[in-house]
Amino acid sequence: MINVLQGVISRNTSQVVRILLKWSGDAQADTEALTADVDDFIDHYHDVSIKGIDITI
Repeated sequence: MINVLQGVISRNTSQVVRILLKWSGDAQADTEALTADVDDFIDHYHDVSIKGIDITI
């Protein structure tokens, strides 16, 4: 998990995608879509303080 956070903080989309794919074990994953989603996630949350992130469901 620390490596994922490090990837988000450093805006390293490919690092985050590699880790998520490894965790999922899904050889059939749509890596292009995942990369786009991770990129969007990083863009959305990169400059937000921890106080500003709502983690409730």
